[in-house]
Amino acid sequence: MVVMVNVEKQAIEDAFAAEIGRAYQVMLAAYIAAEGDAKQQDKAADKFRSLVVLAREVKGRAEGQL
Repeated sequence: MVVMVNVEKQAIEDAFAAEIGRAYQVMLAAYIAAEGDAKQQDKAADKFRSLVVLAREVKGRAEGQL
C-alpha cells in the first residue's frame, strides 16, 4: 500500500510539474508576443499566476484523495 501511495504521489508531482511547464510556455509566448506592450505583458503574467494557483489547488485535492 505504501509503495502504491508513493507511486501515486510521484505521478501527481510529475503531472503538476508538466502543467506548470506548459503554463510557463504559454505565458512566455504571450509575453514575448506582447513585446513593448506592458499592459499585455502584465496580463500574460497574471494568467500564468492564475494557472499556477489552479494547478496547486488540483494537486492539493489529488493528494488529499490518497
